[in-house]
Amino acid sequence: MTNDSRMRTLHAFFFNCYFLTQINGISSWYINGVDNIAEMFRGCDTLQSLDLSGWSLSDNTSITN
Repeated sequence: MTNDSRMRTLHAFFFNCYFLTQINGISSWYINGVDNIAEMFRGCDTLQSLDLSGWSLSDNTSITN
């Protein structure tokens, strides 16, 4: 999923992944053109760190929660 420009939404993509502690390589995901990342990590209560430094969020229309 590092370069799938057809993706339009990641809404609730990891929703309620209670036991998710890390996501390796997520910083390199190509998310240009994704319109909605709202609630993407909602309910990920054990997620310890998250590196999104490689993401450009300027084109995203919904990034709430």
